[in-house]
Amino acid sequence: ELRLHSTKIGRALRLLTQRYVMATIFLLLTWFLLPAPAEVRSVLGVLYFSPIAAMISGFVAEADGDVELSTFTSSVSIIVGIIVMPIIIILLQR
Repeated sequence: ELRLHSTKIGRALRLLTQRYVMATIFLLLTWFLLPAPAEVRSVLGVLYFSPIAAMISGFVAEADGDVELSTFTSSVSIIVGIIVMPIIIILLQR
């Protein structure tokens, strides 16, 4: 059951959008500008889209931050990572 205020959901979506826009920019820069083998560039591309670490919510709690927002954002990033990371691998192997 999800009990998160709509303002926190909106904030989480903004944060995740910013994260994935930056990940896409880094992926493109890495793929087209990094003088490394394709395998290395593929691994870096997948890492940019990897989920947020599960321990981050604990660190946020210790810092008296918004644990609900942190946990929700982390959970959504896991789902996105499960979907996007294999797609990136398939696309970059061509």
